[in-house]
Amino acid sequence: SLTSSWSAVKWHASKIKSNLNMKEGTNEFQADGTGFPTKEGGKRGSEAKILYQILKNGKLHFCGISVGKYKNIKGWKSILSPVLGKASKIFKEVILASDADKTIVDTAKSVSKNIFIQMDKWHVFHQLKYYLWQDGIAKTQRSKIIRYFYKITMLSKSSIKKRDKKIKRYFSLLSFAGLKHTATYLETAMEYFYTHEEKENKNVYTSKTERSMRTTNQRINVGKWSQEGSESVIKIRLEYYYNGRSPLNWQK
Repeated sequence: SLTSSWSAVKWHASKIKSNLNMKEGTNEFQADGTGFPTKEGGKRGSEAKILYQILKNGKLHFCGISVGKYKNIKGWKSILSPVLGKASKIFKEVILASDADKTIVDTAKSVSKNIFIQMDKWHVFHQLKYYLWQDGIAKTQRSKIIRYFYKITMLSKSSIKKRDKKIKRYFSLLSFAGLKHTATYLETAMEYFYTHEEKENKNVYTSKTERSMRTTNQRINVGKWSQEGSESVIKIRLEYYYNGRSPLNWQK
């Protein structure tokens, strides 16, 4: 029956705990969120917050999920604390790549001083389009501004000192031109943009996690679920797809 099936789903999901891959896992992680309609979420719906660990072969290991309100610290803490807290005791340093949303950053930093944030570079250039639009810049001009920023941040062959000086001058020009939203966003984003230069992490793009979030969204965005129901279904699917563990492996 439907009730029996739903009870089985909830039971299986309850057996999946936030976890690290101790054998093949690295000290690098990725976190992101995606929204979809839920019964409790109102017009905006709810957000699925998901954490992955990067394996030595570059693949993802699913660590945990929480479904609830957008930018909810409690939700992020429920998955970041047990996983990154344990990782910070095993590894000397832990790198968390994300879009550097304040909620994620604040939660991660509250877990351990050994956690360092890497800004996902794709997010920066993608979000620039929005902030330039917010500042009233025409579409034809936005691409030119973004290309120049890409040039001085990603293609520069100058010393780090000279490059940073160019970037600082660029921010001043943006502010002088009245592009306050763009300048403020970039100044914040750059705080974690070059973490990899100091920590030598390879994890500077969250494209695999982004792909996972799109797939998750497409598969769950087919009606209005309860937050508990959607979390259970997504958890089982990601545990199977990324960690190779299906309900057939679990003993009741």
